[in-house]
Amino acid sequence: MLIKETVSIMPFIKDEMTLPVLYETEQVIVVSKPAGMRVTPFVRFAGGSVLNQVAGYLGTEPFCVHRIDNFTSGCLVLAKTKDAAHELTQNWNERKKNYLAIVEGLCDDDQWKLDHLRVDNPLSVLEGPPSARVESGVSSSHDQRSPKRLRTIKTQTAVTSFQVLSRIPSDESIQKGFTVLKVTLEGTGRKHQIRRHAAEVLKLPLLGDTEYGGNIKIFKRQALHAWEVALKDHIIRCPLPEDFINFFEKWNVQLLEK
Repeated sequence: MLIKETVSIMPFIKDEMTLPVLYETEQVIVVSKPAGMRVTPFVRFAGGSVLNQVAGYLGTEPFCVHRIDNFTSGCLVLAKTKDAAHELTQNWNERKKNYLAIVEGLCDDDQWKLDHLRVDNPLSVLEGPPSARVESGVSSSHDQRSPKRLRTIKTQTAVTSFQVLSRIPSDESIQKGFTVLKVTLEGTGRKHQIRRHAAEVLKLPLLGDTEYGGNIKIFKRQALHAWEVALKDHIIRCPLPEDFINFFEKWNVQLLEK
């Protein structure tokens, strides 16, 4: 208990700010997160995360409104005050959030009407502490372990909209071809929602997403970029990272928004 109390009062590490600021008001700041950087530090007394850099920029620890995966790049929204954080999180799932994704395959079968597809497919997730065992649904009076240690499997609503922006046909070097997609989270934002819907439902894994069967030879991390986020009357767009730019230049991709 003493160790936990000591850690909780340790000062938050403030790193030098190198991240581009995309938007800022008295209540909120939006930065461009590079792929490979954590949103929050692994432990409070460590640095190296987006939160640490923004803390260095502001002089005080900001509030994390949402998260994106370590190897996803793009818009990250942080609140400067507790009140602002509360206001943002109250209706966060209803805010417009668009991503760019590159998948392996051409998205050209009959289900892609007008190059658009809406996936309404619940996702199963584990809830509870990572170190706990999984609850099978069978209870036992002989189990003396605390219920707080159990992990449960729950199904959560998840809706994702996919819009084709560009197709790269197959040839001798790419057997299946690629598709660049604009992806919108519709009222939900489950862990790995876009990645799982693409791989498990569409059977079109993101390039570089080795966890869900993506091809790492062409893209060295999951090809997912948090492109746009809506804050009140503002649409904040994050510029493309270098690996997306290089990919688009190599394959002569033109983004045609529809």
